[in-house]
Amino acid sequence: MVTEFRLPELGEDIATGDVINVYVSVGDRVSKDQPIMEIETDKAAIEVPAPVSGVITGVHVNEGETINIGQLLVTIDESEEDYLFPASLFASISLPQTLARELSLLA
Repeated sequence: MVTEFRLPELGEDIATGDVINVYVSVGDRVSKDQPIMEIETDKAAIEVPAPVSGVITGVHVNEGETINIGQLLVTIDESEEDYLFPASLFASISLPQTLARELSLLA
């Protein structure tokens, strides 16, 4: 399942924030509550935590950008698929079938 994480309410009378730091990139694995970026409002600098564990599949804001409450920040795939070495990568590599099955590279 893919989660679209949007900037949540940050406090009373806060409608925007500036992205100070983005700590993640596409392909990074994150844990729930791990800081993924830092946002600065007129009242404070806030580290924004990941709402779920998974793999970052999209970063939709950039450092220095002013963002609004409800704006899409990142997308996170919560599935267990291995993004570093997907099985499709190995379909074109010639490995003995027995070895490939033992390594769980082919279905």
